[in-house]
Amino acid sequence: MKKYILFVFFAALANAASSQIVINSQNVESVTYSLTGTVSGAYTVPAGKMLVVTNVVFSISTQGSSGNLTIDGISVLHATTTGITHFTDVNITAGEQEVVNCNVMYGICVINGYLVTL
Repeated sequence: MKKYILFVFFAALANAASSQIVINSQNVESVTYSLTGTVSGAYTVPAGKMLVVTNVVFSISTQGSSGNLTIDGISVLHATTTGITHFTDVNITAGEQEVVNCNVMYGICVINGYLVTL
């Protein structure tokens, strides 16, 4: 049984600390989900899982439009530029049964990341 160690580094003003999370590789599943539509699209995290969003891409096709990524109604990312906007290495987490929603007027939003079995 392989195990992977994910190192998460936190930096404080004058010092830095690190912590480790051990994840059983059998409990990790990659996710790519397109939250499309003229107004909104949503993804509900399955029961017993945690979603870690690592990358978000907004493609906004109309000048003056914007995109907003929310988790249970709380805004976590906002894009205002017409065209393609990439958010990489964002590491946003959503717990089981939480709803990840993307409100994009005239465009799409794609999330990439992984599901971890709790």
